[in-house]
Amino acid sequence: MAAYAADDDDGDTRRIYLVSAALSPEEYRVYPRWFAELVPHGHLTLTLDDMLVFADRFGVSEQDKWKIFDVFESPLTTLEKGEFYAFVRLIGHVLTGKEPSRALAFQQGMPLFSTFLS
Repeated sequence: MAAYAADDDDGDTRRIYLVSAALSPEEYRVYPRWFAELVPHGHLTLTLDDMLVFADRFGVSEQDKWKIFDVFESPLTTLEKGEFYAFVRLIGHVLTGKEPSRALAFQQGMPLFSTFLS
């Protein structure tokens, strides 16, 4: 994968992983529920394929999907809950026309797609 992530991290070495307390109230209303509904019974992670299908449902382009994955520091094959939260947050930012970046993964957003699984 190409390195699409913007050089805006100023040496930030935090793992891109969000705990539920880091979510905005709007994100908190939907992201934990989505993860619980998407993760296969008895598992704690989602696969890369699961996330590609998830992003497709929002009309995220192939290029933008890979740009989002490239923001993470290592190639993802599965996503834990906190990585899922960051991935979905980045989808929200991309849908507003922003370029995915490490900094945006830590910037709260308003889910534009809060009725997806409701």
